[in-house]
Amino acid sequence: KNHVFQSQNNDAKLRSVVFDADSDTIIVDNSANCIIWRHKRNFVKETYVKLDQNKKCGITSAVGYGSPIAIGDLNIGWRDDTEKYHKFLIPKVFHIPDSPVNIL
Repeated sequence: KNHVFQSQNNDAKLRSVVFDADSDTIIVDNSANCIIWRHKRNFVKETYVKLDQNKKCGITSAVGYGSPIAIGDLNIGWRDDTEKYHKFLIPKVFHIPDSPVNIL
């Protein structure tokens, strides 16, 4: 079951949705210029390409700095309140296992 929490901050309503206990935090950032994912298990194996760690390729976000170890296509999804599963394939996602959150 989904749980919705609302709070008031400087006259702006903030809304958080908790889907279930075994999910992971995903921040939807409309100003991000790349997608960051923490877990290798969600990448499509055939598209997963390790990046050369000798080349400097750092990514800075509001939650910190990280260096991607790979890039690939991502398979993610969730069930809505009617138990319908929504599946998405997202191309060219950076794998940064040290990131504290996933960023779309």
